[in-house]
Amino acid sequence: MHNASLNRVTFKRKALRYQTSVFILGMALLANGAPASAQTTTTALPPSVLTTPSTDTTTDLIQLLVEQKLITKKAATVLLRKAQARAAQALATQTESAKATESAKVLAQAPPASSPELDPNAVHVPYVPQIVQDQIRDNVKKELLATVKTEGWAQPGALPEWINRISWNGDFRFRTDFTYFSAKNNPVIFDFETFNTSGPTDINPQTNRPGLPTLNTTQNRGPRERIRARFGFTADVVANYATVGVRLATGDDTSPISTNSVLGGGLGKKNIYLDQAYLMLKPVPWAAATFGRMPNPFSISDLFVDDDVNFDGVTAELASPKLLGRDLTIGLVGGAYPLSFGSGNFPSRGDAKQNVPSKWLFAAQGKGTWNFATRYSAQLAAGFFRFQDVQGQLSSACDVVITPQCDSDFTQPQFLKKGNTLFFIRNIVADIPGQQNFAQPQLAGLSYKFDVLDVNAKLAAIVTDNISVSLFGEYVRNLAFDKLAGACSYPGLNAIGIGVPITNITSVLDSQGNFVSGNPCSTTTIKIAGVDKVFPAARVDSGNKGWTVKLGFGYTKPKKFGEWNFEASYRYLQSDAVLDALTDSDFHQGGTNNKGYTLQGTLGIYNNVTLSGKWLSANQISGDPLAIDVFQLDLKASF
Repeated sequence: MHNASLNRVTFKRKALRYQTSVFILGMALLANGAPASAQTTTTALPPSVLTTPSTDTTTDLIQLLVEQKLITKKAATVLLRKAQARAAQALATQTESAKATESAKVLAQAPPASSPELDPNAVHVPYVPQIVQDQIRDNVKKELLATVKTEGWAQPGALPEWINRISWNGDFRFRTDFTYFSAKNNPVIFDFETFNTSGPTDINPQTNRPGLPTLNTTQNRGPRERIRARFGFTADVVANYATVGVRLATGDDTSPISTNSVLGGGLGKKNIYLDQAYLMLKPVPWAAATFGRMPNPFSISDLFVDDDVNFDGVTAELASPKLLGRDLTIGLVGGAYPLSFGSGNFPSRGDAKQNVPSKWLFAAQGKGTWNFATRYSAQLAAGFFRFQDVQGQLSSACDVVITPQCDSDFTQPQFLKKGNTLFFIRNIVADIPGQQNFAQPQLAGLSYKFDVLDVNAKLAAIVTDNISVSLFGEYVRNLAFDKLAGACSYPGLNAIGIGVPITNITSVLDSQGNFVSGNPCSTTTIKIAGVDKVFPAARVDSGNKGWTVKLGFGYTKPKKFGEWNFEASYRYLQSDAVLDALTDSDFHQGGTNNKGYTLQGTLGIYNNVTLSGKWLSANQISGDPLAIDVFQLDLKASF
């Protein structure tokens, strides 16, 4: 590889010399009377004028060839002799006028170029005819091509064939954002993302005096500056049949929902991750299969999956040709995507190993697109997404004093934000006589299963050649949601396979009519009309539905100066409609259990450079008050 690089550099240098010599010889032609130009003059000139050498210009050009080491002095001397002889011959054959004949005789009687001694620092030459120039060019080219063939260089003007099969792409975004919190927010909301990431976390206030990690819900932030840089390529391994794609991206961590990197950190370097790496095979025009880490293959919005999420696994796609004689196409896409293969050595400390099940996402979606009446289009998509084995499990009795791992630890989710209903997955006990206060390190798991139905539709109309208007709507529903089974089993109120919920708990009235918080898996007795009624001490306030509506107007994707668009949207997403780890990372600072609106505008300020502003206003649907507004200003360049 190193020798090939040196050969390419040597070739470029010699090719440059060759091109320079041809250019200089062409300039010599123009400087020596340029017959074509002279013949277009309205006044007739004598033939002698057309062949009279411009010695000053020609001498300077030939001298420059010697100085640039394009030809040697010896070669220059030979060239001068041949040029003089051929010039004399050309003039002798001109019989168009007596003046031309006389000029040829005079030139023939002149002493040969070899008679006077050549100045060692200068070269003198008469006019070089076109035939001589052509011969010089052909000889130089022949010599250069022979060297190319001998030394194994690339052919002049040609690059390796594989370069033409690679397409490069990338983008850079500089973001400044501000976060604003309502004064009515609950100042103490636990941060279970940090709880698990840095865990197991001790929940015993007697042994963990600092307490559990909490979210900032009261102090505004900003400005905060972040960058996102992505760079990649796609290469046609076999034209129209096999394509490889690779992309690198920034990021502060391995979270699937963000490629932002916060500036600062003492000017330390930023992380780069492998964001995409896949192989797509397309044996026939209507079918394709993709393997590896690939862009999101489904038509779903950030209500369900953030725009930065890529999918690991295998995807198969089928697409029909146009049907019914109209621009109607129908497609089907499906795949299997591993979320976690689990540890192959669990527990790592212990002899009784467990067969840890893998976590998977199995998904399928059908989509139809119809372009009608030239200016209108409609798209409808419906998909089912099954998240297998993501629900947490309650461990068997676990003595954490002598056992560092409990048998359900592997059921904790890889990533969490906020919103999903959670419970402690460790059933902690301790066999320490006389000791009551001992550390109770816990992990949080998901209370519910997730089988998500997603239905979305989009209508678009072209207003002018460049301006369009679009309306998008999406509905999601967790079909596996069972509010009672996710909390407690009624009427016995006993936990079934999971522990007592610790999030999304709403207080209930006591017998005196006061709001109290309690355990939703225990009961309280309230006397109503003189009769005792048994109620749960608290209730799980969750839900399994979500929807969004978006209206867009302007250029579809502004790229050039003056191009613009505007988008307004509203969303409503209940706590357990989708996984809070995958949904939009910006709205409500990520997670579920939120509602609100978004306004966004984008303007092209140069070709492929845009400036956009976005306002996101969100409130929590249920539970403690939590209102968060975010403003983002983005400067983005792409290629």
